[in-house]
Amino acid sequence: MQRVTMQPMMRRLGQRFVTLLRGAGLVAMMVSILVALSGAAVAAPDRGPKVYLLRGFMNVFSLGLDELSAKLEARGIRSEVYNHTSATRLADEIASEYKSGKTRPVILVGHSAGAAAVVDLVAALGQAGVPVALAVTLDISSRPIPGGHVATFLNLYSTNGALSKGPGFRGNLVNMDLGKNPQVGHFTIDKVEEVQAIILRYVASAAGRGGPRRQPAAAHAAMAPRT
Repeated sequence: MQRVTMQPMMRRLGQRFVTLLRGAGLVAMMVSILVALSGAAVAAPDRGPKVYLLRGFMNVFSLGLDELSAKLEARGIRSEVYNHTSATRLADEIASEYKSGKTRPVILVGHSAGAAAVVDLVAALGQAGVPVALAVTLDISSRPIPGGHVATFLNLYSTNGALSKGPGFRGNLVNMDLGKNPQVGHFTIDKVEEVQAIILRYVASAAGRGGPRRQPAAAHAAMAPRT
């Protein structure tokens, strides 16, 4: 009888197995590259829309804006948090970046004293010929907006009242009363998830990243937007 040896067959199987492993390694490497590229695509770019968030008094009562900034960055929208005392410096910085084409559109969000700074910024940017796509104020004291060109000015308030249009203001003003929501107060309005969801929806629309703005029912059934 002819003796059958298994060695050549085993060698051939081993070679095929090594080839498969090499192929799998190549595939894994390609997957890693694709994952890295997809992650880079989500990261906020160096140009395009930017959201400037301004904290209130003493820089410690508006930490919900930091949460909001993190959510914006996760969506690929540039954002940065500032103290309300930075408004004068920011006006020059924003005007320069807008005119160079680096930051367009401009989006402003502020809480308490930071909200008052947003009103001042809108007026200063209007004088510099810089339009604002969206301005959001959180529980600012009732006052007129003296000037500026804002596509949409959204005022969300609880303990304080509505804003009004001054003689130099051009744009759509929306006042939304959140006072009947027990979770929303002057020191909490920036941290309530439903309020942040409203802001994120408006920002996405202004930045060209979303569809029509919808008011979430979960925020509070009694929220009453007025123009």
